[in-house]
Amino acid sequence: MKSIFRRGEVARGGGSFDALDGLRALAFFWVVLFHCQLWAISMRGLGPILQPLAAVGDSGVTLFLVLSGFLLAHIMLKELESATVTDMDVKTGPMHILRCYGSFMWRRFARIYPSLIGVVFLVQGFTSVVHGYAFDAACGSPGETPLPGIFKPLGLKAGGIWLPVLRNVLLVNNLYATDDGSDVCPYCPATCAPWTVSVEFQFYLALPFVVTLYWFNRGAGLVLAVAIYATSLGFREGEWMWSFQYLICEYVAGAIAYLVVGKRGLNWISSFGEGARDLVYLHIAQVFWLIVTICFFALMYMDMRYIDSTGTIVVYDTLPTNPIPRHTSHMTGPPPYIVEGDRFKTFGRPILALSTATLIAICCAVSSDGFIRQHNRDILSKPFQAICAALSSPVLYPMASVSYTSYLGQGLVMNLVRFMPYSPELAGNGDRWWVFILVLVADLLFGLVLSLTLERPVMKLLNVVRPKWV
Repeated sequence: MKSIFRRGEVARGGGSFDALDGLRALAFFWVVLFHCQLWAISMRGLGPILQPLAAVGDSGVTLFLVLSGFLLAHIMLKELESATVTDMDVKTGPMHILRCYGSFMWRRFARIYPSLIGVVFLVQGFTSVVHGYAFDAACGSPGETPLPGIFKPLGLKAGGIWLPVLRNVLLVNNLYATDDGSDVCPYCPATCAPWTVSVEFQFYLALPFVVTLYWFNRGAGLVLAVAIYATSLGFREGEWMWSFQYLICEYVAGAIAYLVVGKRGLNWISSFGEGARDLVYLHIAQVFWLIVTICFFALMYMDMRYIDSTGTIVVYDTLPTNPIPRHTSHMTGPPPYIVEGDRFKTFGRPILALSTATLIAICCAVSSDGFIRQHNRDILSKPFQAICAALSSPVLYPMASVSYTSYLGQGLVMNLVRFMPYSPELAGNGDRWWVFILVLVADLLFGLVLSLTLERPVMKLLNVVRPKWV
């Protein structure tokens, strides 16, 4: 219980990774805000400044993916370096690499998979009951549906609640749209939220091999990672936005950040300042972050579109009412609706991924013991030290600790909002922020219960029965 509310004495990176918890908490906040306006309450009334920021809240997923890529590189390299054998020929041999890979995958499986399946079953069933269907009816979805793609030759079929459960069991939930009515209860991200877990597991299968190449040859591994990032950009236009090839640039951006500043790179995490040009590189990174972040917000605000009920683009300043999100068709209230432009859809999140990855690298540097000893008075780094201190705040840590289970369970909480004693029109006004805060707090409490009763006990059990070969 203490580990949920208070950081341990030994941090993951000697104290320099604390800011990652704050980023994770902010990502969770942003995603819940986005899902609230999609499925529970519209954020009308926020105005032309805050409304676009809420409308692109799915970009919080980008923060999660960058963080995951950064930690994947850290954990996998740590596995490769912490072998009990001392013979370098053995340490770099295929059996050792497979053992490290197996250990990495087992830890990820124990941490993520059981909670995913349990919560999808629980939330999907509860949502179905809320809307007047049987627990296993999936809100009256069609009968048995075959799984397409690589599973088509197997003839796998499922219906009702078992369809979304099976898609998550097979970790292919990101390959399916959620607006086809086949597996999603109305007004609920019961099965759409866990799509990110499926795509993360797909990254877990592929990215460790890039890190392993880096272990053998730093230059080759880094070039391959950058090539994957650049190649993925070519898949974004017209590609399904939840696909592996669409999102891998966001995930690999975090891995690149660690490969550059980690122990086998510039080593900013534990020994900043030992390199003669460390401070120069840090200032370059700070200027780069500022430019990229400005580009992200400029693109976001310039590429937002407001459309009326016929799909015609209109100017925000001429609107008689503030816009509501396009997807909240179940909410009352007139159009126009706010939508993302094509340029932001294609380039907005990759730019955000670069910004986030650079910020993580900077936070690792300015919070390291070497920087504090030698360059603590550096003027250019003062704003970033303040950002890092804010992200490392113990106030954000509990939210980060239960962000995974809260993220999975948000569909249940948002469906309960529908029973609250106010009309959807009132819920759509921007002055109803208390509704969003209520949803956020309730979701965090539900995530806490899930973490204490499902996630952590099962994770401990699986670590006890862990096979010897991992």
